[in-house]
Amino acid sequence: MIDVTKLTQAEIRRLGIEALAKALGPAGMARFMHQFEKGSGDYTRDRDQILGDVTLDDIFASIEEEQKQQEEEISPLAPSQALASSPADINP
Repeated sequence: MIDVTKLTQAEIRRLGIEALAKALGPAGMARFMHQFEKGSGDYTRDRDQILGDVTLDDIFASIEEEQKQQEEEISPLAPSQALASSPADINP
């Protein structure tokens, strides 16, 4: 086993990439490493700018309003338009 205390960060990175490529293949190595890439920006600041001071109650109210609007768009059929409720109701 290699004494990693004597290696530079660059050497550790190179050996790690080589080990991943050997174990997972190039595509698997890339997929694995992509999980740990550092993103950019400030997620908390961006989220606050987009959402503002929204509360959980606000979110639930918004969902309920959307569901209500969808239900209103789908008006119930009049009894004469309703589908047959049993096979006996269908005339061949």
